[in-house]
Amino acid sequence: MGLEISKKTALFEAAFGQGYMETGKVNFHVSCPSCKDGRKNKKKLYIELATGWYHCWVCGTSGKNINFLFRKFAKNYAPRCAQLFHEDRSYTDQHALEEIILPPELPEDSVLLMSAKNDPDANDVKRYLKARGLTKMDMYRWRICVSNEFKFRRKAIFPSFTASGQLNYYTARCIDETKFKYKNADVPKRTVIFNEFDINWDEPIILVEGVFDAVKCPENTIPVLGSSLASASNLFMRLKQHESTVIVAFDEDAESRIHDVCRRLSLAGCPVYNLTIKGNDLGSRTKTDVRDILAATKRWTPTSFLNHKISKIKSGSIL
Repeated sequence: MGLEISKKTALFEAAFGQGYMETGKVNFHVSCPSCKDGRKNKKKLYIELATGWYHCWVCGTSGKNINFLFRKFAKNYAPRCAQLFHEDRSYTDQHALEEIILPPELPEDSVLLMSAKNDPDANDVKRYLKARGLTKMDMYRWRICVSNEFKFRRKAIFPSFTASGQLNYYTARCIDETKFKYKNADVPKRTVIFNEFDINWDEPIILVEGVFDAVKCPENTIPVLGSSLASASNLFMRLKQHESTVIVAFDEDAESRIHDVCRRLSLAGCPVYNLTIKGNDLGSRTKTDVRDILAATKRWTPTSFLNHKISKIKSGSIL
């Protein structure tokens, strides 16, 4: 085992430069080849030596198979990497390259909404957000941007940043009536912890569905960008790692998924509270209403799950 680890670390250092072993664990850190110039010496590419899973805490590049990263950035060492990590050779090079997750980029001309002056479209975005209950402080706090690039024009862009301040996602909401209301970054949502830059894992964390729901909530709220939370997602694993206290506040139509998420978080060691949002979603309510709703959260227990199941049994059904 020790010889195999030595071979792997030697390979990483040959390909990406000097690295170091994480104290007490079989994880290795080296400079990330995907990071832009000026950030390549931070040694923030984390690699699990047993599995080949990797993640850069600066640029967000991540994947389940380190072979993919070698094929893109260190081709000369790729055969040796495949040998050490027992790669399934049925993968093609093209397939491998598609598995690499690269961080998104905002349009080059994007600016903070509150810095946009004498721009009619930006003014319309401000009016739209104000009509939805957002204050100027909200627009600053969420770092909302605008752009005149065609695909982003007349959209409120909500960027998301990693703990180190690197862009890892964005969602852009069109202010006009259109079939496609949102434009999202082309990044797997399971890899995203929305605005981890602002999150304190030692304080209770509120999970909501979308960004407008999060805006109406207190600080330390994370939108899951949907109505569920996969156990293999970075967000779930980080909650599990910190055993964070979690409040799950999803919409009424996701009630079954709420209990599933609560059950898995509870099994992972997190104290869990939940509530079901009846009627309008949080993003359509006032902050006062949202505060009152959140005050009604109750501790989730396995009995909560059982009661939910019983309530769904149709009249005449047999237990």
